[in-house]
Amino acid sequence: MVDVDETNAYEPTLSTFVWLSIKDFVDDVIADVAGRTDYDAAQLYAAVSRLVAWTWQRAGLPLDRRQVFALTTIERFIDSGLPQYRTAAGRNTIRSRLLRVSELALPPSKDGRTLRPLGGSDPTSPYSMAETITLRSWAARQATKARRSNAAALIALGMGAGLGNLEIAALRARDVDVDDLGLLVHVSGDRPRVVPLLREWETGLAAHVKLLGAGDWLFRQHRTGDDHNVIGNFVAKDPLPFALQTRRMRSSWIVRHLEMGTPPILLMHSAGVSSLEALDRFVRFATFQPGVDERSILRNGPSRPTLTED
Repeated sequence: MVDVDETNAYEPTLSTFVWLSIKDFVDDVIADVAGRTDYDAAQLYAAVSRLVAWTWQRAGLPLDRRQVFALTTIERFIDSGLPQYRTAAGRNTIRSRLLRVSELALPPSKDGRTLRPLGGSDPTSPYSMAETITLRSWAARQATKARRSNAAALIALGMGAGLGNLEIAALRARDVDVDDLGLLVHVSGDRPRVVPLLREWETGLAAHVKLLGAGDWLFRQHRTGDDHNVIGNFVAKDPLPFALQTRRMRSSWIVRHLEMGTPPILLMHSAGVSSLEALDRFVRFATFQPGVDERSILRNGPSRPTLTED
């Protein structure tokens, strides 16, 4: 068992709201596994609190051990939930601790499944062309003008900028800049960055922003906070024939950039990831695009937009 003094002494780096929301769950898990591992309480708290915060806040999963400590959840967390760890060695340290906690906190796995080497977990597949058309149709057929506008903004932010649930929920109208070169989305949170929206998704988001005041929530304006389940609640009122998932929209966005020939370092920056391993997993979904001038790209690099005077 963990000593009471050890639990009280732990000082999380999470926000007070997040920590108080997950503290009891984290304490219970560590109380169950401490003393049966080679890790001390501080090492366990550092790993477990980060995983639980990520699954609850970013992935939108309930505080349920079977989901939080599932190997697939740990895979996703190691891949995208540790931006401050720039080396595989650092992420592998956290993964080792979480694997041991998973072994002790959950019943033995019946299929004997284990994690793949770091960076090799299965990525979420992108939406197909037919599914993408369905997404557009779903947004266009919403019952009210406000829902149509919000639905168009939602899929534009997911398919056109690769944003996650919490990133979308936290955006205000002022976080989108519109100029002659397109739209820029200013993302806050764990992975602050500026993301240029893909051209094919600009129209819906630009029209939506024009309807709002600068301080309005960009998605679902009449709410009191950045509810992590705001997307799920919106979609539940008019579901699609398949699940609408921000991680699948993000996968579609990454694959689109790979097929466009976006430089990997630039894509890393826009995606908010710290290693090429996070992108390498999506290469299997990308196909060579006929008509691409590969000789020119390989010689000169992708073309860059230039400013011209009227």
